Amino acid sequence: MKQLFKMKSNELVWNPGLSSRSKSKFQQKKEDLFTAEDVQQEDYLEKLSNTENMTGMDVRILVKAEEELNQCKGFKRIFPREDGFKYLDMLEIQSYSDRLLHAWENKFASKREVGRNKLRKLCELGVHLDDIEEPLQQ
Repeated sequence: MKQLFKMKSNELVWNPGLSSRSKSKFQQKKEDLFTAEDVQQEDYLEKLSNTENMTGMDVRILVKAEEELNQCKGFKRIFPREDGFKYLDMLEIQSYSDRLLHAWENKFASKREVGRNKLRKLCELGVHLDDIEEPLQQ
C-alpha cells in the first residue's frame, strides 16, 4: 500500500506520487453542495471537518496543508488559519478546498496534534487512496 505520509519526527510528510486531479462523482457532488452560493459558514464548518465524512481527496488536501504548515518555521500563514474567515470572505469565489481548509483550521488549529493524529489514522485505513482511479506513480 502506498503511504500518503512518512513519519519523520512526528510530522506528516506528503508523498507527491499520490497527486491526482481526477474526482469521483461523489467528490464532485460534495464539492457542488458545499460551494453553492447559499451555503453559509455554519452549514459547512462542522460537516467538512468531520473526519468520518472525508473523501480521499479531502485527506490528501489536508495532509498537504499540514505539511506546508510544518514548513513555515518562523512564519505565520495568512490562510488557512483559525481566524481565516476574514480572509476567506475577501475571495470572490470560495473553492471547496478553501472551505475545507477553513473548517479544518476552525476545528483543529488549537489542537493541532489531535487533527494530525486523525489524518494519520485515516491514512493508515487507506482513506487517502479511496478515490484515486489512475495508476500511482512510483
